[in-house]
Amino acid sequence: VYCVLCIVYCVLCIVYCVLCIVYCVLCIVYCVLCIVYCVLCIVYCVLCIVYCVLCIVYCVLCIVYCVLCIVYCVLCIVYCVLCIVYCVLCIVYCVLCIVYCVLCIVYCVLCIVYCVLCIVYCVLCIVYCVLCIVYCVLCIVYCVLCIVYCVLCIVYCVLCIVYCVLCIVYCVLCIVYCVLCIVYCVLCIVYCVLCMMYSVLDQ
Repeated sequence: VYCVLCIVYCVLCIVYCVLCIVYCVLCIVYCVLCIVYCVLCIVYCVLCIVYCVLCIVYCVLCIVYCVLCIVYCVLCIVYCVLCIVYCVLCIVYCVLCIVYCVLCIVYCVLCIVYCVLCIVYCVLCIVYCVLCIVYCVLCIVYCVLCIVYCVLCIVYCVLCIVYCVLCIVYCVLCIVYCVLCIVYCVLCIVYCVLCMMYSVLDQ
């Protein structure tokens, strides 16, 4: 009776170990897939960081360009104001000499119109450059936040890879233990069968 119970126990133990091995194999497959996913995620995050750094460089260059454009527009406005002052003085002078300076008055009026249009253009250009600077600053902030997120994602993926490697090691050890357990149970069954045969022959 003892031998029969021992055989039943060993068979159940073998079934349990086989199921445990199947579970460990599935766990190893899952961990390998997880490692592949994490490596791809790290590659994606590195590419994202490179893109964000390039975007920041572009935005900084854009801000420098806009500042230079604003300086140019301010100088252009100053030039246009001085030109208007000159033309007004020229008109005053030409009024004193109307007969001689009719053509000069026409030229100065056209020059004033041109300068006014130039001032309007420069003001619009300054507004555009200010908006461009605001956009670039917001883009830089977004890129910095994206870099921080990618770094955190890389750290998480590295930790995930470490966890998966440890899980694979644990599963391999579990498989080895289960194989040894199966071997032990098979030997135990053989021993019990021999014991039962010996008992029958002894009777």
